[in-house]
Amino acid sequence: MLCEAICMAARRGVDVRIIVPHASNHAMTDLARSTYLRRVAECGGTVVRYTGGMFHGKTVLSDDQVALVGSMNADRRSLFINFEVMLAVYDAGSIEAIEEWNRMLIADSVEGLIHATRLRLLYERFVGLIAPQL
Repeated sequence: MLCEAICMAARRGVDVRIIVPHASNHAMTDLARSTYLRRVAECGGTVVRYTGGMFHGKTVLSDDQVALVGSMNADRRSLFINFEVMLAVYDAGSIEAIEEWNRMLIADSVEGLIHATRLRLLYERFVGLIAPQL
């Protein structure tokens, strides 16, 4: 559902950029996310892989008006079971600082996804079956 909303935004011309770790601390998570990231890229979004290590923080920036910052994953587990949090920020100076942090992450990133070999796509599809439970 979230993936489709992101794709709809990208298709209508919204600048959609997703920053993910080049490799997370869980290989299965990397495989599970790839299916969704490929979909976003196909819809016109930009996916970059941060090469500076693992990070768990999330940001959402919208039109220089609001930023969401926190650790929460956008899934049922994070919303209803885990104790993760997002903070809504409306202060222009704070939003600019968050934008600068994102620019620094992008500067240490490579654009695009890992090459999809037949075997990798098979693994991604298999893991994608259980992805909603991760």
